[in-house]
Amino acid sequence: PSLGAWTSWTPSLTNATQGNGTLDFKYCQIGKRVKCRGVFTYQSTSTVSGAITISLPVTAASPNTRQSVGHFTIYDAGTRMFYGVVQLQSTTTAWGRYFNVSGSTMDDAAVSATTPMTWAAGDQWMVDFEYEAA
Repeated sequence: PSLGAWTSWTPSLTNATQGNGTLDFKYCQIGKRVKCRGVFTYQSTSTVSGAITISLPVTAASPNTRQSVGHFTIYDAGTRMFYGVVQLQSTTTAWGRYFNVSGSTMDDAAVSATTPMTWAAGDQWMVDFEYEAA
């Protein structure tokens, strides 16, 4: 890709199946900086079974897997939004963890088929993050 130009990529999903849903992911790279954004729109034959993990478009430098590299949003169609952080799991994958409040404590939690809501047609999993390329 041209320096700084947005390029489409189709990430591999773990714990989710695209089915008849859509993936709209793009990235750009300037030097070692890789900026990514994307939307997975869930439809009738899509599935989510656990924490959604996506493959990266460019191999990352050795990541600190506890560090946030961006944010993600889950849109429960017509109902509400859930927010969280994107973390690199490895040099080739990233995942989102949403903010969960339990009593007086807020922590991060993994997405599943029923958390933070039960997935249905029109729901979306959106990411915006950046990291250092290897």
